[in-house]
Amino acid sequence: MQIEKIQSIKDLVLKLKENPVLRYCCDFDVLGKVPSQSTFSRFLNKLIDIQELEQLFYDLVIKAKELNIVDGEHVSIDSTKLDSYEAAKPKKSIVDDGTNPNFISFQLQLFSS
Repeated sequence: MQIEKIQSIKDLVLKLKENPVLRYCCDFDVLGKVPSQSTFSRFLNKLIDIQELEQLFYDLVIKAKELNIVDGEHVSIDSTKLDSYEAAKPKKSIVDDGTNPNFISFQLQLFSS
C-alpha cells in the first residue's frame, strides 16, 4: 500500500484515525471509529479466498486478448510504482494509430462492447 506513503496496515489505521478526508475517501464515517488492524487483516484474508476475484482477473485477460492489448502468453499483476520523467503529451497531438497510447479510445472500446 503506497498511497499516502502507507506501507502497512498499522500505518493505514493510523492515517485513517488522523485524517478525516482520507476516512471520507475510503467511505468511512468521518466522525466515527476506524476499523482496527485485526479487522483489516481479517478482511484481507477473506479477500484472498474469494474465487470471484480470480474469475474477474481471467475475464479481464480475455477481454484484453480480444482487444489485442495482450497476447495472453504471459500475464501478471504488478502494482509497483513507476516514476515518469516524461512530460504528458497534449491530447490534441495524440494520433489513434495504434502506436501512441490513447486511453480514451481504449476505454470507449472496452465499455462499448
